[in-house]
Amino acid sequence: MKQKCILVFMVILTIGMTACSSDSKEDSALTETIAERETENEDLSETETNATESPKSEITEDVGKESATDEENIEGDPITGIVENYADNIIIIKDSSDEMLYYFSTKNAQIAEGDSPIAVGDKVEITYQGLLGDEKNPGEAVKIVAVIVK
Repeated sequence: MKQKCILVFMVILTIGMTACSSDSKEDSALTETIAERETENEDLSETETNATESPKSEITEDVGKESATDEENIEGDPITGIVENYADNIIIIKDSSDEMLYYFSTKNAQIAEGDSPIAVGDKVEITYQGLLGDEKNPGEAVKIVAVIVK
């Protein structure tokens, strides 16, 4: 009987010490992180299983499409520059800090012109999506704002 009471007391004491421990928050966060990683690994395993069932050519095409889509959806830092040319859904700006020309497509861009339309010589700030483009393949502008000079 004494042994059972001592055993019950020790179990209760151990549970109480574990529950009131200051490390329990860190342990629970660690447990949650491990659970999330296991879930992600299971999702990846399912994806790999599905991918192994299809031909290799389809796998490489899908991977290429996903990486291109990811690159295109990345929004870059805004660029401020002087408009060199603005015609046919293409705007060319010159950055005064590095004297480089940047080419952007304005086809799907949100344009905030202010009181007057954007013209050559105006200072603009362009937020773009994906990679910076060149003359043949301009980058995709998301937002163009005319900078008001006071």
